[in-house]
Amino acid sequence: MTEQAEAHVVLAQIAPPPQAILTQDASRPSVVQTLQSLLGADQRLAQIVTANRSAILLLPELALGLDDWAAVDALVRGWQRPLILISGFGFSRGNRINAWLDGNGPTTRHGGWPVGEGPAAERVYNGGWCWAHRPGATACVTFLKSTGEQHEEVHIEGLDHGTSHLAIHVDDLIIFPVICSDLLNVVAGQRVVVRKIARYLEDHAADDTRVLVAGLLLQKSGHAKWRNAVIDVAHAINAERVNVCLINSAHDICAMQEDDDRWRDYSGMFIANGRHAFAGQFSGVRRFSTEQIDAAVIRNTSPAVLGGPLRWTFNGATGRHLWAVQMDYGVDGGGPLVVSPCQDRYRFETLRLLRRLTDAQDAPDSHKTAVARAAYGVIRTQIEALTPPVAEILCQKTLFGEAGQESGSGLDADRLSSFLPQAAVGLKALGALKPLDTVTWQTDPKQKGQLYVPARKTNVLVWCYPDSAIGMGQTLRRWRAELTQAPPLVVFKKAMGVHHNVPHGTSKRRDDVGEAPAATRRSADTPRAGALIVERSLEDLEDCFGHEAMPAFTTAVREQFAAALQALDAVGGVHAA
Repeated sequence: MTEQAEAHVVLAQIAPPPQAILTQDASRPSVVQTLQSLLGADQRLAQIVTANRSAILLLPELALGLDDWAAVDALVRGWQRPLILISGFGFSRGNRINAWLDGNGPTTRHGGWPVGEGPAAERVYNGGWCWAHRPGATACVTFLKSTGEQHEEVHIEGLDHGTSHLAIHVDDLIIFPVICSDLLNVVAGQRVVVRKIARYLEDHAADDTRVLVAGLLLQKSGHAKWRNAVIDVAHAINAERVNVCLINSAHDICAMQEDDDRWRDYSGMFIANGRHAFAGQFSGVRRFSTEQIDAAVIRNTSPAVLGGPLRWTFNGATGRHLWAVQMDYGVDGGGPLVVSPCQDRYRFETLRLLRRLTDAQDAPDSHKTAVARAAYGVIRTQIEALTPPVAEILCQKTLFGEAGQESGSGLDADRLSSFLPQAAVGLKALGALKPLDTVTWQTDPKQKGQLYVPARKTNVLVWCYPDSAIGMGQTLRRWRAELTQAPPLVVFKKAMGVHHNVPHGTSKRRDDVGEAPAATRRSADTPRAGALIVERSLEDLEDCFGHEAMPAFTTAVREQFAAALQALDAVGGVHAA
């Protein structure tokens, strides 16, 4: 580690290998290509870990086949800086692992088990490799998964497992690589990996070297048992000394509920809560905290490679972040590194939110109907187009009525999930209105509304407020006073905050125009005393989604919009072009 008590850790969240590849222990050429991009001529690892710093590069369980070792070893030996590379491999027959151990070459090979406890020739193993390299000297240790759990794995005939866990002790860090379900193994009420690591540290009581528990996963779904394992390991061994790192394959785990979705694909860094890591955000990773842990996970649930300094101690002056990831890459289908899709956090998180609403298993059926998917699809298409209005402006206006600097909401992309119920309602209604042939996007972020009716020079705002109706009313009164020269505005509104209940006996569906309408229509050349704003209930648009057939749905939306424009005419006169 550096003088700043940090280690530069890089995670390669690769695509999960197909079942046929695993059962045949075949080569993973795309993974080798990713490593070629990192360690070969492109030297992308040097863009992630700069200067002459040591790097720790981690790949998931079963990331490589036994036949990939020679190619990866050549890349490691050719790297001109200190490097530890840990990767899972398999499923490999014991006789092949033993033959590898007996092989010759410039890299020293070791078996990570006591004498007599190595692989049986005719059995099959899930294993790992750890390269320890500095220019001119390279060693590789192989170790075996110590549990045979196959509940969520490919079933492998003849699968065996080892009996030992590996400890890699370098000058200022102890790394314990753990393969997948070894983290879950509980015997007599105690987590085995916790007991073994704690015993190792007790046997080296004079040594206060910091600890990294590195879990290599191939886990395709989110379960509370994995979260419990992370919490146990972070707390039960030594809460001040132990950092937990997980690297999973890119299984694109997606959930509507934030308590589940915030864990993403589990790839990331975790520490016991209370160590006071700063909660700053980076484009490639997403920070979150629970009552038990602080975490920084890979934002992207597609293949990605990223890394940066991982800290054990924190101070406000020089080291505040748990995992300061300043460089991240995506990975294309063949393995090369490409530009990260997370550079615009707002765009990425909004697109993910739309997926959570329509594709997640725990999303309600009302978000998965044909008409709802079509409405959300309109928003998705606009955000993907990278043309105004961009994701941040759409979300700010939908939730707070105006862009962030004007509203003072300070809504960060990583807080968007806090307003998921309101965003779900507002964005769906917005996607219902936009396809109308008289409506376009409002491309000026300073104008009120996300939509514009060119023929009437009128703005349209869909506003699902995460606060009280009182606050919404105060904002509308301010607009009426300040925006006297602004275009007319139709507001489809709904307050969904904790204090938004209306008085008993008052209809939530009531149109509230804020002031009594004029007794007669104002002539076109009579100045307005205030901004022309008409308020409509957003529930009117929500009701349209009760139609299952697209033609009936479109007709219902068109009728609601026509009624809103008629109300505008009744209040302020016709404003046709």
